Amino acid sequence: MSVLKRAYKKIRYPLRWREFPQVIQIDTNNYCGPKYCGILCQYCYPQWKIVRKERQYAEMPIDMIELILKQAGQYGQRSMDLMDLFLNGDGLTEPRLPEIHRLSKKYLPDVPTQTFTNGIVFEGVENLLSLDRICFTISAHNRELYKRIHGGDKFLQALKTLRYVIDHKKPHQRVEVHCVLTKDNYRFAQDWWNFFGKEYPEVVRILSPLVASYDNLPSQNSLGGLNLDYLEDIVIKVAGREGRMWTRELIPDLKPCVLWDNMSVDVEGWILQCCNWSPPEDWHYGNIYVMEKEGYTLKDSWRKRLENKMQNKLCSSCNMKHPNWKMRLIC
Repeated sequence: MSVLKRAYKKIRYPLRWREFPQVIQIDTNNYCGPKYCGILCQYCYPQWKIVRKERQYAEMPIDMIELILKQAGQYGQRSMDLMDLFLNGDGLTEPRLPEIHRLSKKYLPDVPTQTFTNGIVFEGVENLLSLDRICFTISAHNRELYKRIHGGDKFLQALKTLRYVIDHKKPHQRVEVHCVLTKDNYRFAQDWWNFFGKEYPEVVRILSPLVASYDNLPSQNSLGGLNLDYLEDIVIKVAGREGRMWTRELIPDLKPCVLWDNMSVDVEGWILQCCNWSPPEDWHYGNIYVMEKEGYTLKDSWRKRLENKMQNKLCSSCNMKHPNWKMRLIC
């Protein structure tokens, strides 16, 4: 990046993120877990809630998805960097991916589309190839560790899907493989990094510390008392600056928290501050299924979020904030 471009980004960026989110995540469905993938990741709060029958499997109607994309295009052309078709489900369980991608390009032609997958449901894998970015979550580098982290003997299937996507992707497409650090795999972070670097040099490797919200018992159990500072140090040591999705010391441009740029819409229509898993009733900013009748838009939701200044139950207990987050909000 040239000196001029860096200077422009530094000047423009703090103003840009006030206009609209950079990233919108749409929960087009929440299909995953034992019913669809045959695994249940030990830290997966949404699927844990479904297994306990506290939530239900559902999918968002295509007209609601188009409404979000249309409003994102209307208000977010200058701000948005990514449309993420993932929140509580798996991209491989979404047969409508090509159609959703087409709609996204219709309203946001310059914004990349992305989804996450565990790579288990191989049927429909070609749908992933309609997107600009495909992210695999494979938090282990061998079968035995995979069974402990992901709750099933599906390691080889995940690698098979990953290889298929690599072999069939177009030059502009980006493939990532993510590892979420828990008490069971943090000691093997370097081994994981080396394995995927050697076997799949075409992919971008990402290490992520696991964060548990106030009611997220699966993640809390998966952490086993591990300190977030300690996990971040491991990520920095192993992955350097380029191989991490986030660490708090990387929060740029006076932003108060890691996910300040994000807005999420779950499958039930709740507009949320970010992608952190927690009961939406505690921290939502409206619902897309009723906002048209009330003349309420995503822009209004974003403005309400800025006015709230993170004074909600989730943010008040979240440790993903910058240490100086209050001063950043004031500024």
